[in-house]
Amino acid sequence: MPFSSVLSPIILEDVTVVDFERFLSALYPSELDKTDASTVEEWTSILHLSTKFSFASIRRLAIRSIFPIASSIDKIVLANKYDIEGTEWKRDAYVDVCQRKEALTLEEGERLGMSEVIKIARVRQEEGSLPTEMRGQLVKWIQEQFGFGADEEEVEQPEIKVEEIERVEAISCQAHEPEKPEEICAQEPAAVSPPVQRPSPFDRRRQGPMGQPRKAW
Repeated sequence: MPFSSVLSPIILEDVTVVDFERFLSALYPSELDKTDASTVEEWTSILHLSTKFSFASIRRLAIRSIFPIASSIDKIVLANKYDIEGTEWKRDAYVDVCQRKEALTLEEGERLGMSEVIKIARVRQEEGSLPTEMRGQLVKWIQEQFGFGADEEEVEQPEIKVEEIERVEAISCQAHEPEKPEEICAQEPAAVSPPVQRPSPFDRRRQGPMGQPRKAW
């Protein structure tokens, strides 16, 4: 029977023993409240296999854990290799690399690839030729050069002057101010007619002919 013993194992393509052990450490940590991985290299192994085997929750954990400890070059390489979405991840890394004084090293260039190196060099050249007051255009150029969108712009709140606030308050007070007594039209109450008193049939019994009172017997 295939795969029944160590003599016929299941072969996992593009998976090293070290990467698999690190991946298992994320699935079955020695302590439930924390993982055994702590370095970028260890978390990269977990990211690699969680992406390969479609473990979405482990992948998210790896991305969250790598972000605060990875260098800008690491972030660019990992974002491009593992399709990590999120403008903040890429944008901050590209801005840092394009603005730093040190040139890319040979090792960094090999990790980034020729295309990324050329784009970074182009942005660095344009950024260096700009006057200081136009350096804010760098982020926009980076987003256009490397093909990712900008974050949603914050809606600028209009500035309200003190005079406008006082004018609005005055209008509001006038709208709620009660009418003055002299402005209210006095209306006389309608005349009420006295109720008509109808004679009671008992009164008729007490009366004689022609309306005279009857004599008591």
